[in-house]
Amino acid sequence: MSTIETRTGTYYDEPDEMRIIEKFDEDGTMIAELYADLTTCQIMQVYTEPEYRGEGHATSLVEWATENGIELLHSPEWSCTDDGKAFAEACDIIDTIEDEDAYGWEDFQSTFTA
Repeated sequence: MSTIETRTGTYYDEPDEMRIIEKFDEDGTMIAELYADLTTCQIMQVYTEPEYRGEGHATSLVEWATENGIELLHSPEWSCTDDGKAFAEACDIIDTIEDEDAYGWEDFQSTFTA
């Protein structure tokens, strides 16, 4: 039986606190993790260990969050990797953050203005 837990912490060496949702298998090995901005609820990173991919573990983190009153929002397509885009398409139970509220919007928008 797996367990899902939430805590706050940082993403590696980043200074800002984030919500971290982690899934562990019965022996305590981490299966998947999700990092989200505490203010905007934007998902910043999702990772599933390679041997567990394609089994719905990342989606189960989002399902658990919504069942427990934790708001999450997908990142806009322009800020996602190909894997991130595929995850957002597969996990369609939450909305996508508005562009202007998303992390990196000002930098992205500036690429279109002269």
